Amino acid sequence: PMKQWRPLMGMFLDELLRTEGLDAVGATDRCRSCGVDVGAQCRRFRCRQCGDFMQCEVCVVGGMRRFLCIVQRYEWNGRFWVKTTLRDLGCVFQLGHGGFSCPHPAARARSMVVLDFPHLHTINFKYCACDKSDDANNLQQLLRNRWYPATTVDPGTCATFATLETFRLLNVVSNVNVQDFVKTMERRSDATRV
Repeated sequence: PMKQWRPLMGMFLDELLRTEGLDAVGATDRCRSCGVDVGAQCRRFRCRQCGDFMQCEVCVVGGMRRFLCIVQRYEWNGRFWVKTTLRDLGCVFQLGHGGFSCPHPAARARSMVVLDFPHLHTINFKYCACDKSDDANNLQQLLRNRWYPATTVDPGTCATFATLETFRLLNVVSNVNVQDFVKTMERRSDATRV
């Protein structure tokens, strides 16, 4: 196998490095979602989980709301991709409406650390305070969004149900403990801890 791979080593390296540049999202200056021109004056983004394509700021924020997508985003700074968060873009996730706007949201936006394997995300969110919440309390709104709160009193950390299921499987199959699991997620999110 190594004998077959060695002649292709340069191509593998070129392709890995290509993903770090602007060419990985295509040589176009158009947002792949809406088609708007994202020239030099516009901010350019990509999401490695959703796909390696360029998006404008409007589509990135709209996608978070439509698809409940809180994954890590990257912004082109003119030379290379840098990590950015939806929180940095001013996004506030609305509970109780599947990410869509609420006619009567809670007055205050809160901060929450969401463990969403393989990353940790810090997001801003608001609870729903309108009639559509069916009188659901704050904990129920988190659970209905498939976020399991770390505490029952004013939670500041949640884990997605998918993350809990991943941990359960790794714990049963590989005997991974919770401390190692969370440390791994911390390193995936920011290995340099800057």
